[in-house]
Amino acid sequence: MASQIPSPDEVRQKLAALERGQLQELSKLSGVPITTLTNIRDSGKQGPTVDTLRKFWAHLLRLSRKAAAA
Repeated sequence: MASQIPSPDEVRQKLAALERGQLQELSKLSGVPITTLTNIRDSGKQGPTVDTLRKFWAHLLRLSRKAAAA
């Protein structure tokens, strides 16, 4: 199954839309430290590595949809 890799800007936008508690939940679900997630969110540089992105992207999309539905 092929899946599109999101742009660094898209990743940062999705992370920026989460509240602190949601970031903590994302960290717990994905195993990616919250400091890494906040560094990705706040960085104006390159996005996460593909390996890191694989760990949290599906969880981030799920949390984003859940927040939008609330």
